[in-house]
Amino acid sequence: MDAGVIHINIPFFMASVESLLNKRMSRMPFVFSSSHSHYSPVLDVSPLAYEMGIRRGMTLGEARRCARDIVVVRPESHRYLKMIGCIEKVIQGVTPIYEVLSTGEAYLNIKGSRWLFKSEEDIAAILYRSVYEDTGLRPRIGIGTNKLISRVASSFFYDEAFIKVVPGEEEVFVSPLSVTILPDLDRWVVERLFDYNIFRVGEIRRLGMENLYTIFGKIGRTLELWARGIDTGGIVSQNIPFLREELSLSYEENRWDVLKSRLFHVSSSIGFELRRKGVAAGRFRLAGVYADNLTFEGYTGARPAVNTDLSIFRLLKNLFFRIVRRRIYVKSIVVEASLFCPVFVQGELVDLPSSREFRLHSAIDSIRNRFGEGSIYFGIESTV
Repeated sequence: MDAGVIHINIPFFMASVESLLNKRMSRMPFVFSSSHSHYSPVLDVSPLAYEMGIRRGMTLGEARRCARDIVVVRPESHRYLKMIGCIEKVIQGVTPIYEVLSTGEAYLNIKGSRWLFKSEEDIAAILYRSVYEDTGLRPRIGIGTNKLISRVASSFFYDEAFIKVVPGEEEVFVSPLSVTILPDLDRWVVERLFDYNIFRVGEIRRLGMENLYTIFGKIGRTLELWARGIDTGGIVSQNIPFLREELSLSYEENRWDVLKSRLFHVSSSIGFELRRKGVAAGRFRLAGVYADNLTFEGYTGARPAVNTDLSIFRLLKNLFFRIVRRRIYVKSIVVEASLFCPVFVQGELVDLPSSREFRLHSAIDSIRNRFGEGSIYFGIESTV
């Protein structure tokens, strides 16, 4: 497995932007809030305010108990959106698959970008230099195999421009860290962990899966995965159009002939939609869920781009063999197609319209359009 996820983090984002515009503010503690009400929530804090114990999510009343004369600044959203726009332009020069957050953070999927750069470290160095030159802000960058690891790496180690967690060392990396480093945990979850003398991430597994589920409910499963350095959440791309087909199996299966039949059915649905839109796809994502709720995921490129059922199935079949290594039952399969190009504009990059396979699928599409999708199918789809 490769380190295919980068997390960019601008520490104290709103405060950093204000300090950049007004140098005097970098020497004073201040917080951001939409009003001066005692119960108004703190939206962000400056580094000096953070050192005083003030945290995001506190009320102004709680913040003033930490620092009586704390300065309250009303957020100027247009300034932060402008900075986020600059960061987004830098990211677009590296990868088309990314997720930008309003807090000055971004996740990048760089699995397809390694063909353009020497290594993940080179990509991180380019991002760091470009963001600093374009905005004046110094980002911290984490490189890992998933969103959790990359985020922890960028948020925890302050002395480095970027940190890479070597694939396979995720559990070793997170185990000695405090549970407070885990992202987006509600306060009650942290307090309950402390009640059970769980202070380090690696100690979470000591409770066992059954006890975690009893104490925390559904989040117990997430905690157990995080303690092993596993994060099943994917990057939600905000820019790339894609086609998605999901198939939930009626019965959990691990027989290859049945899975092959279902995979071809999904390939056929994707291919039909691509041809209907007059485009071909240059990238495919295959993901699924095992019976024990662990997941598998992989990507493959198509060069030239394809839009016929057989071509798509050949790509997905090879990808399936690469990423599905466990003999555990599979209960669902998801296929996504992206990086579209028009067939009539870039004919040299796709299956030629004069090809035998293209004519075959055109004829099948005509029959299905007239008599219904189930009127004709390939023999492989009938495998039981």
